[in-house]
Amino acid sequence: RRPEASVELRLEAGPDLLAETRAIREANGVFTLGFALESEDGVANASRKLEAKGMDLVALNQIGPDTGFDSETNRVTLIDASGVLDELPLMSKSDVAERLLDRLEERIG
Repeated sequence: RRPEASVELRLEAGPDLLAETRAIREANGVFTLGFALESEDGVANASRKLEAKGMDLVALNQIGPDTGFDSETNRVTLIDASGVLDELPLMSKSDVAERLLDRLEERIG
């Protein structure tokens, strides 16, 4: 049996790419979809992120018992820049991806 080895990792925050590229995206009319993983006040927090970072659409992933990293399913709420909410039902992550691609195709054609 191998002895237990320990590894120490030191993490540093990276740059906020959405904030740093906002002016360029807006100047060039780039449609931007972002994601927000929230444990509480999901719609309010995701809406603030959408506005602060100049996104056109944000996909809110609300952490819950049947959603999240360790789950095969997700419940996503899409929020657009005008504040319209589209609450998707609980579905597989691949189905969520298909719905996001459909929404992108509608917007950027």
